[in-house]
Amino acid sequence: MSLATYAAIAAAAISLVNLIVTTVVTGHRERTKWAREAMTESFYQTLDASYSAREAVAKIRGRQFQTDVADEAGPGREEILPIADTAVDQIRERLTHLRLLASDDVVEAANNLRQKVESLVERAPDPSCGEEEFIRLLDALRTSRSALISAAKSELGLRRTLLK
Repeated sequence: MSLATYAAIAAAAISLVNLIVTTVVTGHRERTKWAREAMTESFYQTLDASYSAREAVAKIRGRQFQTDVADEAGPGREEILPIADTAVDQIRERLTHLRLLASDDVVEAANNLRQKVESLVERAPDPSCGEEEFIRLLDALRTSRSALISAAKSELGLRRTLLK
């Protein structure tokens, strides 16, 4: 065999190795990109559902203090409470996604948020829940939400606050 033949074989082997490495690296990047996008969407939907539950409960509590006025324009307790319950279900569903994609710290923060939302939805609409207890429930929810945001940013490699 001539030197040109050896050079052609070497060039073909190098091209093949280059193709394999490029394919593996590109595949890894695509999987990483997909996982980050899926986690980001799960974080967003979890946080959004927690806000929906809080707003629904606040509407119910607002109506408890308006017993002397019949408000026929807006939905009543029977229409609002399912919104809060749906939000809890959405958080549970997203938590399953996060268990598959995220670290234990993130899953723990998301599960803590779910528990705080459930506590709020279960307790706050009850007329025996006083204003002080309601504020404690809201504070616990707010703290839990902040913890999830911090864990999510850390998981995604983002700075604590992008606006600073």
